This record gives sequence, C-alpha cells and structure tokens, in this order.
Amino acid sequence: MQELSTQTQELIQNFLHLSFGDTTIPCPYFNNRRSGSRGALRVNVGKGSIDDIKEELKIMSLREKIDLRELDKATITKFIVDHRIGIDCSGLVYHLLDTELIARNKGPLKKHLSFPHAKNPLRKLLTKLRPVENCNVKTLAHELNSTNVNLPDAAPGDMMILRDAGPRHDYNHI
Repeated sequence: MQELSTQTQELIQNFLHLSFGDTTIPCPYFNNRRSGSRGALRVNVGKGSIDDIKEELKIMSLREKIDLRELDKATITKFIVDHRIGIDCSGLVYHLLDTELIARNKGPLKKHLSFPHAKNPLRKLLTKLRPVENCNVKTLAHELNSTNVNLPDAAPGDMMILRDAGPRHDYNHI
C-alpha cells in the first residue's frame, strides 16, 4: 500500500496543529455557505494555505493589538472564527493533492485539474489565474478529475464525496 509523502503528512499536521507560541489548535473549518464572499483573498474564502492563514492572522492580531500567543485555545479559536478564517473541505483537499503531486514530481495540481463548470471566457480565465479559489466539491468530483470507486474497494487516500445532499439537495462535501 502506498503512503502519503512526508510533505503531505506534515501539511496535515500543520492544519491540525496551528501554533501560537506554546498553544496549538486545529485550523477551524470554514463554512463558505455562510461567507457570501466572491473574489476575495483565498484566505477569506476558505482556500488559504497554512502560510496564508498564519500571515492573515498575524496581520489581524497586530491591527487589533492582540498577542495570540498569550491566549488560551478557546479564545484563539474564537478570534479565528470571528474573523472568518479557516479552511473549507475543498480547500484542504486542494492543498493536500497539490502537495502530494509536487512531492511525487508530477507538478502542481493546477496542471492536472479541469474546470468543466466554467463556461464563459471570464470564468475560464479566473480558473487559470486563481485555481485554488475556484476549486470546489463539484470540480473535484467531476469525471474529468476523479474516478468512482466502489465502497468495498475504497483505500486510504480515496476521497469520499457527498453531492447534492441535505433537505434542499444543496450540500456538497468532500
């Protein structure tokens, strides 16, 4: 069985252990259904890298004259969530796949990913310029970007995708 690269395992640990001095917290989940943001910085739409997230939090804490290293876990988490910072499911998967592909010398994910839902020329351009921000569950689940695996054949590293779930059939999760 093939394992994830050391780089990808480290990235997972970095998302699970955002550090502020001696305190660590898991990076909060970003619910982009509630954000209403479009065209914002990737860190403001749940797509930021761990470095993007840390840098934005540093800027926000300096602006508000708060030293996150002096706060407890609950207060740090509240600060991050209140400032709408975190990672959404497709943002996390994007960064993990990107890191794994680079570690395996296959180039960045943006070279492999298709954006079949981008129909007009402007949307197509935006997917080229901002692939992380434009990647979502439907993009990752599309047949151009993934293959179906029967549940009994699922293996570590396979993605589980929920599409069109919920009472209004509008929840997507990976």
